[in-house]
Amino acid sequence: MENVALGMRMKQRSRNLCLCLLLGLMAACGSKEVEPIGTASIELDQQCERYNQSFEQGELQYRIINSNSVAVKCKKQSFWREVFVPISLDIPASVTYEGRGYHVVSIEESALGMNVSRVVLPNSILSLGEAAFANSDIDSIVIPDGVTVIPKNCFEQCEELQYVQLPNHVTRIENDAFRDCKGLPDIMLPDSLTYIGTSAFCGCEGLRYIHIPYKVNSMGSSVFKACSSLSEVHLPDSLTELPDGLLVGCRSLRTVRLPQGIRTISEDFFYGCINLHKVIMPHDLTHIGNSAFYKCKSLREIDLPSGLKNIGDWAFYGCRGLQKIDLPNGLEYIGNRAFYSCTGLVSVELPEQLVELGCEAFEHCEKLEEIRIPARVEKIGEGVFNGCHKMVRMRVDKANAVYDSRQDCNAVVHTATNTLQLTCPTSVIVPSVKRIGNQAFACSNMSKMVVPEHIEQIGESAFRGCASLSEVHLPQSVTSIGSCAFEKCEALRSIVIPEGIKSISSSCFEACTSLSEVHLPQSVTSIGRGAFEKCSSLESIKLPDSLVTIDQDAFRSCTTLREIVIPDKVTRIEDATFMWCDSLETVSLPEGVTFIGHSAFRRCRKMRSIQLPSTIQRINAAAFSFCINLESIELPYGLTRMENAVFEECRSLEEVALPRSMKSMGDYCFKGCRKLKLVTAPQRISYAFTGNEGFEVVYYPEVPEYDEETKKIWGY
Repeated sequence: MENVALGMRMKQRSRNLCLCLLLGLMAACGSKEVEPIGTASIELDQQCERYNQSFEQGELQYRIINSNSVAVKCKKQSFWREVFVPISLDIPASVTYEGRGYHVVSIEESALGMNVSRVVLPNSILSLGEAAFANSDIDSIVIPDGVTVIPKNCFEQCEELQYVQLPNHVTRIENDAFRDCKGLPDIMLPDSLTYIGTSAFCGCEGLRYIHIPYKVNSMGSSVFKACSSLSEVHLPDSLTELPDGLLVGCRSLRTVRLPQGIRTISEDFFYGCINLHKVIMPHDLTHIGNSAFYKCKSLREIDLPSGLKNIGDWAFYGCRGLQKIDLPNGLEYIGNRAFYSCTGLVSVELPEQLVELGCEAFEHCEKLEEIRIPARVEKIGEGVFNGCHKMVRMRVDKANAVYDSRQDCNAVVHTATNTLQLTCPTSVIVPSVKRIGNQAFACSNMSKMVVPEHIEQIGESAFRGCASLSEVHLPQSVTSIGSCAFEKCEALRSIVIPEGIKSISSSCFEACTSLSEVHLPQSVTSIGRGAFEKCSSLESIKLPDSLVTIDQDAFRSCTTLREIVIPDKVTRIEDATFMWCDSLETVSLPEGVTFIGHSAFRRCRKMRSIQLPSTIQRINAAAFSFCINLESIELPYGLTRMENAVFEECRSLEEVALPRSMKSMGDYCFKGCRKLKLVTAPQRISYAFTGNEGFEVVYYPEVPEYDEETKKIWGY
């Protein structure tokens, strides 16, 4: 320990000696007095004979910017924390070079490296360059009085910075100036400040308090984003507009007073402020922006001013602690998912001036029991009260010209189209209703649904997410079923589609994981994208002879499906149609199929063989990849093109004969085919076997040019 202490004292004496020598040298060379600069501005003199000329002294490098001024930066910078040696910099107010004195007035852009742990700035400094101190390890700094602007990225990622003294003349703090200064606990902003740029203090996780001066009238977006320790912020009344996302992710904020002149709370303003429990609103507020209070889980009550006209999309999404909200009488618009999953909300009275109610506005507000639609409402979005399982009363004002609750049906009906639009657990489908609207019963707790004979159409997502629905009876009067109509009805065991239905729409029964029995009528001509995707209990399905098209992903991940017979009118097997059908053993493809799409049978692990029709012309990438038990496949004459990785990881294939008709083949078609011994192929695609994985390739002999009919007869 004594040796260590002795070494430290010697090092300190050495530094002091060097400093004395430097001061003596500057005094000796300073016979020509350096004239003071009388203005805070810096003029670049490109006519100066030494303009932009650089010179070095000690750890610093200087650049001449006019006849009596220089800018400075650190000479040796390190950008690897593992290897740098920390250095301390005392920047002089003036330097002498070749007998001439210069004021040090500016810090260059990106002036310091990670190896700088301490810096002292002279009062002669008038400007700082962009990113001047970025990524350095300085822990404190005093900015000279002549500096009026803190430029972009100036102190970005100075994670050790704990103290900053700003001068009284600073008017602007630019974008990202103190971004990610995670150790900075507080900062005193001067009264001269008028502007704070985008993300200026973003990610300052240690910042606890901020007082924005009264002259600040403009701020960029996300200024204090992710300041997770910020518990108190003062916003001046000089602000007439609030920037987007100003306080996103400020998890420690509890109470905020908004400036009185504000008319709009901007998008994402309090997004993710999970401990915010009180906001004092300005009297003149007219608009609350999208996601303004998104997931402010501790917000229990909020007083909305009487002049409020609009509540934006997702405005109070996930405010689970919100128990009461009084909507002002003048409110005209409630946006999509505005109060989604406000699970603590007990009651809501919609105001008389309300004109539009957005989609899923009160979805999963589980404690709501009653709702009344006012007379002036002209537009109601889909699924407004989905998942409100305790709701027992739903009615429309009799003076409403667009919607009604006919025959005390306890539902909302669109009058002109006789469409059942909103329902609750006690709703009744009265005879005059002809259509079940989009999301009408979505997320309800019903276990059985008998659709009345007078219903003609079932809308999109009508029963989506009815996890307890195990039984559905559809009448012959139904002529169309919308996309996603029964998606995620996880308890649904069987379904009989009425005669007359022409299309099974996209995702109609997707993720019906208990669905084991499906009856399709002869009227069905198309099965939409993902119609039966993830129906993991579906072991078999008889496709009608009328079927013409099967779209992408139609039976994807039907993991128990064992066999499938494709009807004669189908000409294409689209992308991923049977992908991940792990149990699929038998596939029958009709003559007429010309195309097999990307990953169509990928990972059908139990498939041992497949007979391809003679009409096949093209097989797209990865069509049979990872069919690990596929032992044989006969590729017909007429096949002209195979894309990449068609048989990749078909580990049981031993021999493949590619037809003479083949004109092109992609890369890696037989990659990972461990048992493959022989491939027979036409000479024209020999390029595809460059660097093959050990199997033998035999090429067909060259043949004379025959006409196409003769070639087909002889298998050429």
